[in-house]
Amino acid sequence: MRAAVFITMLLAGSASAATPCDFKGLAVGDHASPQAIMAALGVTKYEDQVAAKAAETKAEHDKAFAARMKRADEVGIMNATEESEFHDGPACDDSSCRIPYGTVTVGEQPFLITVEVFVAFDQTQKITAIDVKYSGSDWDEVLEMMNKKYGPGWQKEVIDDVTTNFATKKSYADPTTLLKHVPDGQNLKTGDSCTITAKSRDLVFEHSMPPLLRSVLEIKLVSTNF
Repeated sequence: MRAAVFITMLLAGSASAATPCDFKGLAVGDHASPQAIMAALGVTKYEDQVAAKAAETKAEHDKAFAARMKRADEVGIMNATEESEFHDGPACDDSSCRIPYGTVTVGEQPFLITVEVFVAFDQTQKITAIDVKYSGSDWDEVLEMMNKKYGPGWQKEVIDDVTTNFATKKSYADPTTLLKHVPDGQNLKTGDSCTITAKSRDLVFEHSMPPLLRSVLEIKLVSTNF
């Protein structure tokens, strides 16, 4: 249960240059096709799920759905979906591209850190969000890289919370750190603004596949559609 919430400033200050809205050169606000998104992230082979679903028979769909729901009873719907996506590999549909663990890395040899990437886009193929997940054990190392890329200005909130194993229903104390970059980022090519946040824990449940505990960087478009 959430308790003892407080807000402070971590590494107060911000970079003199504009804070970027990108991950590996792929920025919120850019217009990019699924092929261009995957190419930017170093992926040459991925599933076109729009075509795959169009070719899928109802029997095939129902069988896959039943298998996922059965697994969801054991590990939870989020974990069941994640396992299925990991099995399928990199893929894009009509609103997003995702790359499971095992393909994209950050950092330098010999200490590369594997990440999972999710990119959302709208009907015009404008990128609206980029999520980057990584092992919770790599939190400090990734934060150092984020400081160098986005600047060291972060608003920090720590929440006393718990994490639960869905299968065993056992929970344990797990203080969660939430960081919001100050100021917001800006895409200098398009003029779009973005929020940049990082969480030391992405879900209230342990993942069913390693790494069991994951952190997440979220870069999101600041909407002007109001």
